[in-house]
Amino acid sequence: MRVIYRLVAGGVALIVAVATGVVLLVTRDDSPATVTAAAEPTVKPTSGTPSGDALRPTASPGTGVSAAPGAAASATGGPTASSASAAPTPEATPAASAPATVEPATAGSGASATAAPTPKLKPIDAALADPRIPGPPKNKKLGKLPGRTIAVKRWIKDRRSRIAVARMPRIWKPVKSAPFATRQVLPAVKGAGHRALLVSCPVPILVQKELRDTAIVAARWTLNHQPKGAKIKWVASQPKKVGKRDAWLLAYEVKYTVKGKRRTSMAAVVLTEIPKHKPALLFVSIPDSQKKRWRDINTVISTLKAA
Repeated sequence: MRVIYRLVAGGVALIVAVATGVVLLVTRDDSPATVTAAAEPTVKPTSGTPSGDALRPTASPGTGVSAAPGAAASATGGPTASSASAAPTPEATPAASAPATVEPATAGSGASATAAPTPKLKPIDAALADPRIPGPPKNKKLGKLPGRTIAVKRWIKDRRSRIAVARMPRIWKPVKSAPFATRQVLPAVKGAGHRALLVSCPVPILVQKELRDTAIVAARWTLNHQPKGAKIKWVASQPKKVGKRDAWLLAYEVKYTVKGKRRTSMAAVVLTEIPKHKPALLFVSIPDSQKKRWRDINTVISTLKAA
């Protein structure tokens, strides 16, 4: 009986095996797999680290690129970088380095954008560097200019500057002085480029160490009251006395163009030292259209008084 049972059991097993083979042949799919999933590497957990699932990298959908283990650990509230780096894996997150300091650069040059500040010129150096000024003048006395000498009988006291300026007779007229302290003018002449004027005020520029230098800077400033493009040509430069006070005289021609025609004005500045105050400035300018009045410049300078 045992032998019969064994034979029956063996026959049943054979029948089952044959039936299973037939089913596999019928249901087999001969087409190759279109997508092969890469096996996900796992990291064996170590002491002091979370489970392997917490350190397992996750792949971005459709990219096949795995995220760094450190990032996954941070996202799941895992350990800090120091504890995570203990795991012996080639994809461990690199240690953070100190941020680099980059200097801003000038576009296209690669040079530092922070340039050294340009030293500021002193007023006298700026004046002598001005192309409208022909360098420092040589000492020379002012001679007699064209015209007739006139007598002065009255003076206009400039209380702000502490000097007294001749009240010029005949066609010179006092007018509203602002922004000067005193002002006198000749009648305007068509085509002259500017109007003759005689003014005084405390010198409106920074005072230099030497009175002569202050006079040069003041002469440059007077170009603001000349036609555009005017340039200076020195005629005289000399020390003077106004009463008992030191003074400096600069006389110069002013060259410019009006409607294509070259014109010239004769001008002068006198700087007078005033104790405990800025020097007083006397400025006179007369265009060549009134050249017969140029001698008035000699008169104004020679009659200037301290007040």
